[in-house]
Amino acid sequence: MAEQYTRKRERTRAKLLAAATSVLARDGLDGATIGAIADEAGVVAGTVYHHFSNRETLVEAVIDELASSLQLDFEGIRSAEVDPAGRVALAAVGLVDRAVHDRRFAAAFGHLVRRIPELSHRLRSDVEQVVKDGLASGRFTVPGDVGGVPVVVDALLGIAANAALAADDGRMTLESRSVVAQVMLSVLGLSSSEAETVAKEAGVAFDRM
Repeated sequence: MAEQYTRKRERTRAKLLAAATSVLARDGLDGATIGAIADEAGVVAGTVYHHFSNRETLVEAVIDELASSLQLDFEGIRSAEVDPAGRVALAAVGLVDRAVHDRRFAAAFGHLVRRIPELSHRLRSDVEQVVKDGLASGRFTVPGDVGGVPVVVDALLGIAANAALAADDGRMTLESRSVVAQVMLSVLGLSSSEAETVAKEAGVAFDRM
């Protein structure tokens, strides 16, 4: 009996997180009221409070779930690819692939990475690290060297967010994965031919993972 209750509670919590993610992506922080989230989940407001003490706690849980899943992706890429350019390309290919297959993720990432500074901040450290690794190895060329890293990181996150939104709108397909990777690599100073080669290799490697 206790086990059934626990499973039911976990399912309800997951349902609320999914609803909150959808509302945040659609309406932003101001529109993500407890009432709106409850309506999206098809429950009464009291159910939300049964799982989360307040709206802020629920929003934090959404951010943590999304950021944690993306950081796990980064960790897997780091273990699979040494070349910084290959890591960027794999991340781009993986993001587009996931966004095309999961519209809820696409909308959440595309909108929330811009609307919620905490999420953007949590992702920046991983992106900054790979850019710095590429600079240290001579693989990347960034204007202003290390001083230009923040600008480049913003550009990469912007490209990723736009790609996710395009996938949510149905304007991005799996065939576009390598194009997004090439654009990111071009921002990092790779020639068009080299960016194309690395992006294609990343696509093949991702499909084998």
